[in-house]
Amino acid sequence: MTQELVDVNPLIIEEDKLDWSNSIFLGNGASGSVFTAKYFGIDVAVKVILKTNSGVANDLSDFYNELELLRSITQHSNIIRFFGLYNNPSKNSIGLVMELCSKGSLSNYISSHDLSFDEKVQFIKGIANGMQYLHYHNIAHRDLKCENVLLDASLTPKIIDFGYSRMIADDAMKSMNLTMNIGTAAYCAPEIIKSQTSSTISLMNEPELRSNTTLAYDKRCDVYSFAICIFVIYFQNSNPYGRRTGPQILMQLSANPNARPKYNESNIPPREEWLVNLMKLCWSTNPQDRPSFEQICSLLQNK
Repeated sequence: MTQELVDVNPLIIEEDKLDWSNSIFLGNGASGSVFTAKYFGIDVAVKVILKTNSGVANDLSDFYNELELLRSITQHSNIIRFFGLYNNPSKNSIGLVMELCSKGSLSNYISSHDLSFDEKVQFIKGIANGMQYLHYHNIAHRDLKCENVLLDASLTPKIIDFGYSRMIADDAMKSMNLTMNIGTAAYCAPEIIKSQTSSTISLMNEPELRSNTTLAYDKRCDVYSFAICIFVIYFQNSNPYGRRTGPQILMQLSANPNARPKYNESNIPPREEWLVNLMKLCWSTNPQDRPSFEQICSLLQNK
């Protein structure tokens, strides 16, 4: 298993330790706004939450969950590097200080570059290695998507946004119930929405799934999301279900758990068929038929 065993010792990073003079707003994550800054001369990204925001209770819950997970795992080349916890009492805000990935999201990158097959495979390998590492530590990401993969200056993919992640017990995966506050519609495994009614789905915030329903969520749901990542990367198509909205995708999968993004099988070159076959295996309707990330990485190792 590919991993780097370098311990992370979380630090409290006070306001005066960060240089915001040339800060740039990067966007909004699952539980906060992200800005650039410098930390002892190092370019970093800071995910900031104002404690007085409306709905801050849920945001802080996601935020502290992300902090707890980042503290619990060691560094890996395909997981975003964590420097410490930003604290600014004067502005009543807190944040996560992480490495800055200068090439932006994988989703944006693949939509603006014509990638070779080998480049696509390298991105897919990196995501698989990061996910194997998380699952090895009994962490289900629960919101794996190309938007949640960043690229550093050398185009190494880094998995981010652990606000929805949860620790799971390996021996209790089948029975573990977790609050359904997870995922993006196009990447969501059919078993996650199986118990949802059409009326519930239509009221969900698009494209995120936000419901108080509890249901079984285990590592195999991440494998399904990985399959959609393969689709998006391989076909360079950031909208796997076309113009359908989040609720429409969820309703389609609720009515037909076998529904999948469409593509032309005859256009797949023979030397690339193995990757499409892996994608189809990973999005199997029956979770038991999906490979583990250990198996996936073993297959990808010599590709």
